[in-house]
Amino acid sequence: MLKHSNEWLIDEQTDVSSGQTNASSKQTGWARSSSATAKTIATTIGTLPRLRPFLSKRGKLILSSCLLFIFVGAIHGSAPLISLGGLTASTLMAYYLWFFPAAILLRRRKVELSWWVPPGEQPGGALTTDRPFKLNLALRNHGQRGLRVVDIELFGSKPLEFPHHLEALVPAGRQVEITSMVRSRSAGYQVIHGAVLHFGDALGLFDLNAYFPNPIAIKVFPKQ
Repeated sequence: MLKHSNEWLIDEQTDVSSGQTNASSKQTGWARSSSATAKTIATTIGTLPRLRPFLSKRGKLILSSCLLFIFVGAIHGSAPLISLGGLTASTLMAYYLWFFPAAILLRRRKVELSWWVPPGEQPGGALTTDRPFKLNLALRNHGQRGLRVVDIELFGSKPLEFPHHLEALVPAGRQVEITSMVRSRSAGYQVIHGAVLHFGDALGLFDLNAYFPNPIAIKVFPKQ
């Protein structure tokens, strides 16, 4: 169990290719969601936002440096500067081609997101406004290469307060579960609409965003 920022936990990894889990207590995780406080809705990738990699801030800075080297080298007639800029730009392009298969996995719907809200700590498993409740997320990677999720941006009703900077590393053919804490500022029925997963590479040069529409409704009771 790995703890990070007191907001999320990577509990375990499941081999989705063989359908076996590393812990027997997790085998009922998907079935249990139907009887929990909120029903799990398994879904695959949506269509928004764009499903193609784009330069991150660091990548844009490196590309700007490449163009600057080429421009200055062309003005002063310096072949080494032009070569350095061209070599760096070629390396950046090659790294883009290496990262692009992540977008192919998403377009082929090889990545799934499921989540559920387990019963709360109050009597009867009720969720109340005075206590944060757990939101369990499960990421399944049916592809042949690992994926790095640098951030999970959750969307829901205005009274819901979601954690920030959720991260996960999902190996090829595996499942990773994350537990986050959510708080509701008001009572009543609240809806968690979906999530945007921000994928990135190890060097932080490219980003890839994918939207998962996965609505679930929960009932929150007043403070007891």
